[in-house]
Amino acid sequence: MKFLTNLDLSQNEIQNAVIQPLAAAPANPKLGQIYYNSSDSLLYQYDGAQWKPVGKGYELPTATKTALGGIKVGDRLSVAADGTLSADKQTDNNLTATLKANYDAAYQHSQASHAPADAEKNVQSDWNVTDSTSDAFIKNKPAIPSQASDVGAIPASQKGAAGGVAELDSSGHVPADQLPSYVDDVIDAYIVSGATAFSSGWLSASDGGAALTPESGKVYIILTAGQYEAQTYRWSGTVYAPIGNDLALGETENTAYRGDRGKVAYEHSQAQHAPADAEKNVQADWNVEDTNSDAYIQHKPTIPKAVTKTVKTMTAATTATYTVSGYIVSVVLIDSVTKEQIMGDLSFGNATASANSKVTVTFSAAPTNPVLVIITSIAL
Repeated sequence: MKFLTNLDLSQNEIQNAVIQPLAAAPANPKLGQIYYNSSDSLLYQYDGAQWKPVGKGYELPTATKTALGGIKVGDRLSVAADGTLSADKQTDNNLTATLKANYDAAYQHSQASHAPADAEKNVQSDWNVTDSTSDAFIKNKPAIPSQASDVGAIPASQKGAAGGVAELDSSGHVPADQLPSYVDDVIDAYIVSGATAFSSGWLSASDGGAALTPESGKVYIILTAGQYEAQTYRWSGTVYAPIGNDLALGETENTAYRGDRGKVAYEHSQAQHAPADAEKNVQADWNVEDTNSDAYIQHKPTIPKAVTKTVKTMTAATTATYTVSGYIVSVVLIDSVTKEQIMGDLSFGNATASANSKVTVTFSAAPTNPVLVIITSIAL
């Protein structure tokens, strides 16, 4: 973005800014202009006649065997105020070859693996050793349980036995042979043709077979199609008694409602149908003004007026004034060649709550390229 007018920051800071890096100095500089040279990594300032580096100091070259230069003062060296270089005197702690050899031997010994003077040979612990003075003796050995009662377990002899406990099969269930007979004995049964209902000779173990001998504690489920199909009975000792088959159909509070009628009622409830007081649908109409009409639209939003974009071209001038119809809502300045947005001073005439139709554009200097002045206004 180009600024064609001075920018007054009112003594505020420019933070985190970067001076423009260039490989060569800019053409046509002004007094005080600066840039950062990306080739030698120095900041330059134009003094009105030439570019000069800012803050550049002299750096002493590093001394080598064949060239003069600066050296660094290392350990045990010092430089006096007059520049005299001296070495610290070392006499008592000179590291001789013998002293160095002693140091190396002591270090190697400290890194080696060795046992203390009172170390003993390792001996493996042995559970069976009873001599308490032996290194192999194990103190405080825990007692090992040998009976089920020692750990509160149930003896194997009581599993599945009378007076004992029931076992679990591979599915985690108690086996049928360890359950009471009435829990597992559900028998498929067929009605004996011509037999008296519910009598001892009423049921057979096979379709068309002879009557079975009923047993108390067993459950009989009827497989013969008809009135009794899928119903269950138990032998009371004198008759087959129904199990949970005492529910009657009807339309009272003590009966079950017929499923076929319930199905019809449910399907009707799911079907689409209008209530008795329904009225004919009427399409809403924006133009209807009668508030009693079904087509009237309540709380209609306000439709914005037409928006107009006006483009003016400003050339070789430092100021220009433009007037448009409607209320100006925005003004954008664009360089017609580079297509960059530029900044200039803007002032508005008739700038009130109901009028704002005139704008004046001012630059500190005439722009190099023609400037497009794009004005957006809205009808009042």
